[in-house]
Order: sequence, then structure tokens, then C-alpha cells
Amino acid sequence: TEIADDSDDDINDVEVPGVVIKTDEHQNIDINLNNIRQKT
Repeated sequence: TEIADDSDDDINDVEVPGVVIKTDEHQNIDINLNNIRQKT
């Protein structure tokens, strides 16, 4: 059970930063869309 728990922890560690990066990318996309809308 300890080995399984360790693997689960590793998976969680990988997933969390991935989500953060995705949210940052989405925010940048939203900002770019807003800038384009303001220019037009």
C-alpha cells in the first residue's frame, strides 16, 4: 500500500502544475482576445 500511495502522490504532483500552466495559458488567451476586440 505504501508503494501505491507514493505513486499516487507522484501523479498528483505532476497534475497540479499542469493545471496551473493551463489556467495561465487560458488567461493569456483571454487577454489577447480582449486586446484584439479593443483594437477593432
